[in-house]
Amino acid sequence: MTPSPPPLTPAVIEAHLHDLFIAADGTSLRKEDRKKALEVAALLNQLSPFTRDRLLVDAAAGKAYVGLLAAQLLHPRHVVLIERDPHRVTASRAAAARLSHAPLPSTHLPLAPSPLAPS
Repeated sequence: MTPSPPPLTPAVIEAHLHDLFIAADGTSLRKEDRKKALEVAALLNQLSPFTRDRLLVDAAAGKAYVGLLAAQLLHPRHVVLIERDPHRVTASRAAAARLSHAPLPSTHLPLAPSPLAPS
């Protein structure tokens, strides 16, 4: 049995959030981003035993923090990002291009707005 990797800390997540999504020297994460790092660290630690060499789907991905950080740190076989907002899809594609390992097999599935979705 392979040993479990060490838990991901919020500090590790903050560093990767900055590298993937901020990517500008001399800048820092906002308070909201640091809060998100706590939440994402907890989630990725829960996903860690199940993701290596598997498919990961990040539905309602937004800017794809969870999917792309999982790709960077947990190494799933394939990542599918589902998001309907074109601006968020563009932001997630830009962040995916900054991943340290290449290439990330990923699929962005922009969705058309549903007539049943609230505005």
